[in-house]
Amino acid sequence: MKEQEFPICDTAEQGKDTCNVYKSLKFPPEVYERIASYYEGSR
Repeated sequence: MKEQEFPICDTAEQGKDTCNVYKSLKFPPEVYERIASYYEGSR
């Protein structure tokens, strides 16, 4: 965000740690399954 003229998140209202630009995205179930299997394999 420091390299552009507009903010991606309104950090004044949300706080820097709560900004998540991906929270409203919805993915197909198979994407979530692949993510879960990735994390299971990395333990």
